[in-house]
Amino acid sequence: MNILFIEDDQELKKVAEMQIRAEEHEVFGAVDLEEAQAIMDNPDLEIHAVIADHRLPDGFGVDFVIDNQEKYPHLSYVVVSACVSSENLERLKAKKIRFFPKPLLYRKVLDFLKADRMKRVLERADSRKEIEALTGKRPPPELSKKSATTTSAEAVAPSAPPPKKKSLFFRLFGRK
Repeated sequence: MNILFIEDDQELKKVAEMQIRAEEHEVFGAVDLEEAQAIMDNPDLEIHAVIADHRLPDGFGVDFVIDNQEKYPHLSYVVVSACVSSENLERLKAKKIRFFPKPLLYRKVLDFLKADRMKRVLERADSRKEIEALTGKRPPPELSKKSATTTSAEAVAPSAPPPKKKSLFFRLFGRK
């Protein structure tokens, strides 16, 4: 996953980027919102997720992620901070953007982003290749589009109940 990571504290940025890279993700670091926006708007980069600190030298991470969610709704967004007002927490909640308080291990954030990205990929019709890219496994056949010969009656009322199956998550990722 390609992650835009916005943090102005150089030491924290360095440690967090190491944690993220250790999980085999690509990190595009930015120390302020101007640099972050240039990365977001670069057509040569494919960003999948954004992790933003809230208090930055040229603005606020909450505003940045809410504004960019409107421009890039297919991305996953997270705000991490030691200080966010209750008003900003409500704004994030209303936009369904996840907040994590500092200090934290970025593994928690990455677990959330991976699950959120998988959910977004599954919601799109062209997701089979992305599922394979995310998991390294071929997606189950039931994720294929229904054949054109299936009638709407067949799709709504199958003749027999389907057999119980493992959840999609465990079919894709297995148990650890």
